[in-house]
Amino acid sequence: MKAFILAGGKGTRLSDITKGEIPKPMALLCGKPIISYVIDNLKQNGITDIIISVGHLHQVITDYLGNGDKFGVNISYVFED
Repeated sequence: MKAFILAGGKGTRLSDITKGEIPKPMALLCGKPIISYVIDNLKQNGITDIIISVGHLHQVITDYLGNGDKFGVNISYVFED
């Protein structure tokens, strides 16, 4: 089974937290990016093939997650305009 995560958008409602420097999935919650919790939850439930749709500041997400090896999953990306 595969999962698809929507991680695009500018996150204007979170601008007080993101300051326009990070995409909203990378906002920290207890010192860890929110998207990490999503990936951990998917892995714990046996879903290891993940496609992430990224847009605004996508390089921050792709640099952090890479291909998913360090999380024990396989991550690929779809890039939004």
